[in-house]
Amino acid sequence: MYSSKRLCTDGCQAEYLGVAFSLKKKQKRSSTGDTYHTLRHRQCKKKHTKWTELQPEWEQPHTARSLAAFIGKILWRHSISLEPMCAIAPVISILRRLATHRISTKSTWDDKNFTLTEDEILTRAMHWDLCLLNEWHEARNDLIVERHIVRLVSDSSDRQWGYLIFNQDGEKAFERGHRWSISLQGQHIFLKELCAAVFAIRHILTVNPPGVDIHIGIDNSAAANAIRNMYSGNVMACKILDKLRQELSAKQARVFVHSLRSEDNASDAASRGKKASAEQVENCYQHLLAAEE
Repeated sequence: MYSSKRLCTDGCQAEYLGVAFSLKKKQKRSSTGDTYHTLRHRQCKKKHTKWTELQPEWEQPHTARSLAAFIGKILWRHSISLEPMCAIAPVISILRRLATHRISTKSTWDDKNFTLTEDEILTRAMHWDLCLLNEWHEARNDLIVERHIVRLVSDSSDRQWGYLIFNQDGEKAFERGHRWSISLQGQHIFLKELCAAVFAIRHILTVNPPGVDIHIGIDNSAAANAIRNMYSGNVMACKILDKLRQELSAKQARVFVHSLRSEDNASDAASRGKKASAEQVENCYQHLLAAEE
């Protein structure tokens, strides 16, 4: 979204996709000596002026096109907030009901036949008022300007899980494999792949200072998407992801998930009780870098 180098000067401001980002004065924490900034954001002046002058289509009934566009603005405003504005689920419910209505009535985008309930009218009005608020908003936690990057890969087999961590030169820094516990031994391969990645991420959080960026390669698309979205339809996976989200937040860490082919995943060896060769490690590291681009 933005480059830390562009935002490392006191008072520096950058704009991206209708959002103005700014940094307050540098601060130093005496305990660690690390330099921190407080990141602030608000809508760009031009965009805010346009939204303030915009008069939504308040009368009933509505066209699907106008209501979907209106809800899109609310969702965009919510997505740029560093702190949640308020519960967004009621707005999503309106959009879901609108889609169901269009399918059941076979209506077009411009048919005026969709009516909001009283609760939905209040929800729309409340969120629109929030959209027009444009004071500088500060992040609850200070942003670490210089972030440490760690790259690794994880994998799972029927009997064992494993992961391999790279150093800054792309060489093997740490490799670990372990047999599955009895409780996970009979689980679906999706859960095993997910758990292997989570175990690896937790190891990184344990041995690194706050503010680490974790780039992890996974050869299971379902597990990769679950961590990427921090959501899964599987109940057990949801509990694992919720706990992981809390752990990442506590350490101000970020996870970037990259999909790899099975033959390019060097942690496959660790998941089968073996050691990855130098050639496998080098090949895996190059493919991980390529996946990041």
